[in-house]
Amino acid sequence: MPTPPRDLTPQPLIDPLAQRIAATGVGAGAAGWGGGQLLMGASQLISALAGVGSAAFAIALLLLAAKVSGAGQSRKTVNITNNNRWGGRSSTRV
Repeated sequence: MPTPPRDLTPQPLIDPLAQRIAATGVGAGAAGWGGGQLLMGASQLISALAGVGSAAFAIALLLLAAKVSGAGQSRKTVNITNNNRWGGRSSTRV
């Protein structure tokens, strides 16, 4: 009985199923890293917005304090002198 002819086609170096499993792991790792980068950027944006909000609140408080204190309003000073002497005599100058 003659021997059947051999199959001489080249075989892949790595099993295709193993390649797919490895690619899935690498893809999941890359997706996780990208998600972490996205969350880091979002947290920086939220932090910056909080800083802007607190700065705006501080400026509003300063403007309110300047308005309440009456800065820029004219003031009138009145000096009252009261002289008391012996014998019950008093004089008041305005």
